[in-house]
Amino acid sequence: MADNPLAGLKASIRGELITRDDRDAFAAARFRGWNRDLNARTNPLGFVVVSGVRDIVTTVKYCRSNHIPIAVRGKGTHSPYGMANDAVVIDLMKMTAVRVDPEKKLAFVQAGADGGDVDHEVALHNLICICGTVSHTGFAGVALGGGLGHLSRWLGAIVDSIVGYEMVTAAGKVVRVDEAKDPELFWGMRGNGGSFGIVTSGLNRSIGTGTSRQLQLAARVNF
Repeated sequence: MADNPLAGLKASIRGELITRDDRDAFAAARFRGWNRDLNARTNPLGFVVVSGVRDIVTTVKYCRSNHIPIAVRGKGTHSPYGMANDAVVIDLMKMTAVRVDPEKKLAFVQAGADGGDVDHEVALHNLICICGTVSHTGFAGVALGGGLGHLSRWLGAIVDSIVGYEMVTAAGKVVRVDEAKDPELFWGMRGNGGSFGIVTSGLNRSIGTGTSRQLQLAARVNF
């Protein structure tokens, strides 16, 4: 391979590739996370700020072919597993779309979105989703670990509201997982989802906000 092991990747993606040669941009990407001390001890090979699912597939296949490890992080960057030494970090920070079906009370959430992104969109339809305890927690990261938030005593863990996932496997294949198509994998992802592939989006149940009295009772219990 060339001196720069990522030289062949840049032309194949639409997103941004940031390597150690891009000093200022690399430092900004490296220290974007909330734990500066942890970030200082981790030195990735580069960051791929993906534009969508195809960039993820391309990066996974490239890294697989060239024996380069991968880490994944979203917009929240709270997880210590979001970076790794000498790895390519697939950064989902631009995949933050949230679409709501108010009739079915479902929210389609891209994996880069944080709780604030979800709240902003579902509130338009007088709906709520269970999110993390702060608005800047990445929604996918907290959900794939089970996920508790201020509404969890009322509505359960975040993972309880997820009805389906889209995921890129280690082979670079895009699959959709739900209870009907693959019940065992769907069960395994409910709390340990980061171990099976790169989740690109989730389909989540929302609920109506109900009466102000119901919300007051929920707030009294959960906040």
